[in-house]
Amino acid sequence: MADYQYSVGSDLYDAGRHPEDGVPMVGEVLFLVAEDDHGRRWRGPGVSLHFMCDDDEEFGPVLVRRTGVEGIEAQIEAQAASMSGPPPETWYEIEPAYGSPYWDEVAIEFEGRDRF
Repeated sequence: MADYQYSVGSDLYDAGRHPEDGVPMVGEVLFLVAEDDHGRRWRGPGVSLHFMCDDDEEFGPVLVRRTGVEGIEAQIEAQAASMSGPPPETWYEIEPAYGSPYWDEVAIEFEGRDRF
């Protein structure tokens, strides 16, 4: 039986513009990732967080995190730490861990596909 490690993954996406002031917004989705000892990975359900872009004269666009989301990250990290065994059947397989034995077997299958 395979051994599984759980962690938190994230991905950014264009979340449109803020409805009040038109400032560009970026979304981040946090999700659970299960990885077996051969490098196969599965993605679980995610939670979306929104950021606003703020222009900084020296550094250019800067992401400003919405207030009140700190607890969500901690909850997802705690959930990942408490999980064990194979992922639920509702999770879907994503790109294998780079350089893992499974990556070497199936990398060509995942070429050109979205990572998550």
